[in-house]
Amino acid sequence: MPGSKREFLTDMFQRYAMDLRGFSRQRLHEDEADDLVQQAYLRLAQQTRPEDLAYPRAFLWQTAANLAIDRQRRNAVRSRSRDHAVDLDALPSPAASPEAGADAARQLERVRAVLAALPPLHRDALVLGRVDDLSLDHIARRLGVSKKTAERSVSKALEALRDALDRE
Repeated sequence: MPGSKREFLTDMFQRYAMDLRGFSRQRLHEDEADDLVQQAYLRLAQQTRPEDLAYPRAFLWQTAANLAIDRQRRNAVRSRSRDHAVDLDALPSPAASPEAGADAARQLERVRAVLAALPPLHRDALVLGRVDDLSLDHIARRLGVSKKTAERSVSKALEALRDALDRE
């Protein structure tokens, strides 16, 4: 058996790469199979001591099979999302008229005024949740409050915004 990790990986590649490529081509398009083989060998190389694996060939094949399944799932999701994609260019622009632009500007100004009038805790919680996309746990930690307080703060801020926008 080869002595170093590099020698081991080189030996594994020389022995099994062609067979693994054929195995991958049975599961994916040919252009994706080479990437899959590289990823499988990369996963093997990321092992601390791949030369100590009892069945390194089985590790490669199982890794390739798992990667192929992941790739197939990702492709299916992409395909479904393409089927349901909205052509944003075909939608009418909300600022298509000067009136619509003025309405949007007034609404934005109302939102700014409400945000400025909010207690700092409510405003900060809302920004962390909606702008920074943090979970309630992260918001609570960041603000040094309980999760329940963070949840109430976001809720109160959203309620104030809804009330202001509904008062048109």
